[in-house]
Amino acid sequence: MNKVTVIIPVYNAEKTIGRALASVLNQTIAPYEIIIIDDGSHDNSSLIVQEHIDLNPMFKFHLIKKSNGGVSSARNVGLKKATGNYIAFLDSDDEWFLDKLEKQLTIFDGFTNFGFIGGLIYRPKENIQGSLLEISLSDLIFKNYFQPSTVLFKKRSLIWSVFLMKHSDMQKKVIFL
Repeated sequence: MNKVTVIIPVYNAEKTIGRALASVLNQTIAPYEIIIIDDGSHDNSSLIVQEHIDLNPMFKFHLIKKSNGGVSSARNVGLKKATGNYIAFLDSDDEWFLDKLEKQLTIFDGFTNFGFIGGLIYRPKENIQGSLLEISLSDLIFKNYFQPSTVLFKKRSLIWSVFLMKHSDMQKKVIFL
């Protein structure tokens, strides 16, 4: 069964977090769990998140509050809490198309050897077409091909990649994880 954990780091995002959460809650395939990490916000971000939690009891939410450590720190806290077999990051000022998870899970069904699927940011005035591209882990990390909110990871691939980085010289250069 496909269980998608959505991880949303939040810092002073009261103007955008509602729209970001709505784009997750309205997916054609519902996420298994939604983990929101409030990274020391000084605005009403947590109150807005709590309102969404209260209005949507059919979803499994985790709201974690922590002192400010930056977006990477918040994502890592979310990863430690995640129980789904797929991981999707969403920045609090981004939003997804309604069928984002469905389309990416369908691609995973056809390409079982893939560890992650991502894309470029959509710009409505541009006619963007593309194809599948094989990218190495080091290229993904150092060349920043994908914006994090577009990527869906297989959890085992992500955890294995982090393990490899921690046990190699790459750990000295890695910023995100």
